[in-house]
Amino acid sequence: MWVRFTSYVASLREVGSALPERSANGYRHYSESDVESVLSVRCLLEVGLSLADATHVAQALCVDQQPSAEDREEALARIRARRDQLSAVIDRLTTERANLEQIYAEVAD
Repeated sequence: MWVRFTSYVASLREVGSALPERSANGYRHYSESDVESVLSVRCLLEVGLSLADATHVAQALCVDQQPSAEDREEALARIRARRDQLSAVIDRLTTERANLEQIYAEVAD
């Protein structure tokens, strides 16, 4: 888990997320809001958003108390885009399954 978390933190840095710098002893000191931000991003990653999209959505909708209308709309657009991608995949898989069932029925009879 430690390796995954450290690479996850490194990835967040890559997309521009503000993370605390290392102290003199080499450790990072995370605030409660830092932890909430990381957990929000992680949750969004688990539902299929890319790291860049999850970071943006978390910042705009989960962390900011009052996101601008523009940030809110962009975050919602990213969520809609991912939802539409998933819908297209589901439609394609549903069609493939129906075709496979038809072939199976023809061969089984």
